[in-house]
Amino acid sequence: MIYSMDCYFRQTWWDPRLKFQTLDLDILSLDWKFLQKVWTPDTYFLNGRYSYLHKVTVPNKFVRLRSDGQMKYSMRLTVQASCPMLLRKYPLDTQSCPLEIGSFAYPPSDVTYKWNKGEPVIIAKDVTLSQYEFLNITFEEITKLTGGGIRSSLVTRFILRRRRGYFILQIYAPCAMIVGASWVSFWINSQDAPARVAVGVTTVLTLVAMGFGGMTSIQRATSGSALDWFVILCFTFVFAAMAEYACVNLLDRYEIEKTKPKKRIQQNTLPKKMHQLGC
Repeated sequence: MIYSMDCYFRQTWWDPRLKFQTLDLDILSLDWKFLQKVWTPDTYFLNGRYSYLHKVTVPNKFVRLRSDGQMKYSMRLTVQASCPMLLRKYPLDTQSCPLEIGSFAYPPSDVTYKWNKGEPVIIAKDVTLSQYEFLNITFEEITKLTGGGIRSSLVTRFILRRRRGYFILQIYAPCAMIVGASWVSFWINSQDAPARVAVGVTTVLTLVAMGFGGMTSIQRATSGSALDWFVILCFTFVFAAMAEYACVNLLDRYEIEKTKPKKRIQQNTLPKKMHQLGC
């Protein structure tokens, strides 16, 4: 329920006290130590778990000051944030991972956060995820009442869809093939007990080891995920195929036991008929 990202976090604000006038210079590139002498917003990540600023070989920051007092402040961060996930449809699920940005102490009357026009959040083209694929990114500007008062914040949500190829190759396809293998016992002679029992027991144990044993490292859902129900359905088919032979064998023995008294009656009446005929 935690995701991590390496990003360039950029903020822009206007401070009229920093205006300047020169003939040949419109933007000043300043050292990061300049930030200690001017006002900066106390921005933090509301749902952050652990974040840090890159400091090799120096703190990864830059400051640009424009002649009209506009300040641009950029830093390179690694952010870990919480992402509440709904796993009922796992692994066919789509998740929405939020990132909330706001001021720690200032009310909206002092600091109001707004997204830059255009594309405020951009993902590099070479960024790929092994388990997910990006579907969309949404943005919100929120002013809400919290325990500390009214706060202005920004929320972006990364809409992610889980890649399903791994689960198809590792769980779905093997479990379906095991179910098909369990049906082979239907074509085996009902009198051949060792063969049918061996097929049934082998498929049941294989499905238990592959289906249930392969999900020990997966985050558990409260009411079971779609993958859990699929494995349970496969186990039901495999177990039913083995139980079918037990029912067939029981009925077969019942029919045999039912015909034994008739054969005895026929055997007892046959000598009497032969005696009556004078044989």
